[in-house]
Amino acid sequence: MPQPNPTFLESLASRYNFDDSLDWRPLIRHFELGQGFAFLVLLVPNDDWAEVCREALDSFLRTRGEHIMQIPITAPADLQNLAGTLLDMEAETGVGAIWVARAVPDALPDYQMWFKAWRQGVAWLNQ
Repeated sequence: MPQPNPTFLESLASRYNFDDSLDWRPLIRHFELGQGFAFLVLLVPNDDWAEVCREALDSFLRTRGEHIMQIPITAPADLQNLAGTLLDMEAETGVGAIWVARAVPDALPDYQMWFKAWRQGVAWLNQ
């Protein structure tokens, strides 16, 4: 997946005030109050917005001495096998969240393949 332009991401982030957002505050509250495991889903329009959200969450976690550990998703098979990947991994020291992201707009030709992969991958987490 190509890396987004940092200037472009700063522009996106500046349009969204995370600190005052009624959408973002409940997500942060999970990290402020929660203990143990939580599975949270963020719906974003594309990978650029996913990256802006990842950076905002990572920034918050770093104020607590934690950070995000990312699981790279480059192909639909990565999503289909997400449960196995999570079970086989060991979290790094200081991990406050494990981040899995791949936003595929429905206008793309391979959207249905990605949609099915997300459904299957998330469904297998219930096992």
